[in-house]
Amino acid sequence: MIALEKNNPQPLYAQVKEGLRKEVLDGVYPSNQPIPEERVLAAQLHLSRTTVRRAILELTGEGFFDRIRGRGTFVRRSVIAAQGHGAASDHPAQARPFTLAVISNSDRFKPEDGLFYYRILHAIQNQLGQDACVVLRRLTAPFEAWAQEMRNDRSIDAFVGIGIVDPDVLRAMRTIDRPTVLVDCVQDPVSPVFDEVTHDGEDAACEAVSSLLDLGHRDVGIMIHGAPTGSSADMSTADGWKITLYARQRRRGFDRAMAAVGVDPDPARKYPVLPSSSTAYARMRALLRTGDVPTAVICTTDEIAIGVIQAVKDHGWRVPEHLSVIGFGDAGYFCTPPLSTVRIPVDEIGAATVTVLRERAKDPSAPLRKILVPTRWVPRATCDIPRT
Repeated sequence: MIALEKNNPQPLYAQVKEGLRKEVLDGVYPSNQPIPEERVLAAQLHLSRTTVRRAILELTGEGFFDRIRGRGTFVRRSVIAAQGHGAASDHPAQARPFTLAVISNSDRFKPEDGLFYYRILHAIQNQLGQDACVVLRRLTAPFEAWAQEMRNDRSIDAFVGIGIVDPDVLRAMRTIDRPTVLVDCVQDPVSPVFDEVTHDGEDAACEAVSSLLDLGHRDVGIMIHGAPTGSSADMSTADGWKITLYARQRRRGFDRAMAAVGVDPDPARKYPVLPSSSTAYARMRALLRTGDVPTAVICTTDEIAIGVIQAVKDHGWRVPEHLSVIGFGDAGYFCTPPLSTVRIPVDEIGAATVTVLRERAKDPSAPLRKILVPTRWVPRATCDIPRT
């Protein structure tokens, strides 16, 4: 069993790599025989599969393993299973695997905040293929020191920033000088410095709210994800809350649809919440206790919508009979009833991100690109009853 030292300054993937190397050279895994699957090793070591995969891919690049699709990872015949003999003597070492580092704030990947960014990560990995390695590099202050650490890590070939809104982070990222693409980030539209893949949900949000209005709703609320004043930069401040760029786009779609039928949106029907099901649940429960509830609510994330639906159920009401609900993101796979939502096509985002990265690597001096991936309104069962 590979021994890991949590206090060792050496990264965990590197400790796994050295442990596997030693086991191969000691004959634990004979030549031409498979090593345990990634998921098995990850479970044994209590690590993520990404960490284990990176160790295996780097050893594959150094000539220790062959990866055979559908069969597994095998020790090369030419690896001599004896301590001190090193790696393949009759097989030239392959290039190390392409390694992509994903940069984001740690709170972008909290499970309770939903799966949207995890789904983007998965889509990027699928586009790169199983012989590429995707690793997560969390932002830490001071950002200049963090950027220096990234510059010094020559095992990383390219970077993707996800959900970054702080201009100080983007300034630090400029110094890394490797192919970089931003996904759902906020940079200066007048003087952008990175390629960008993003989406604009305003039109689809407008279409979703219009469908509620067509069903006879006029008292419609919107639950908007944001953060209390004093948190991340580049957000629109309103009533003590900072609202992200994408939440503002969805709110503009809401306002457009209401204005189109001559309804002036009630400011009291705009409910800021943290972007999680639990906070949306608590906010909706409190709202239900007051008795002052709209007939429909559009939520700027699916996670918020799921929290709202559960609060309505626990109150003894039914969706959509008592309250119609719309989400945003199309991540509510197991919601009952099926959640009406605006779909953000994460597979297209992943494909576009990898395409732009590859083009940037081929031609570093090419003009910057911004790809806008369209969203789509997907009506389902949470808002399919006319309001009388």
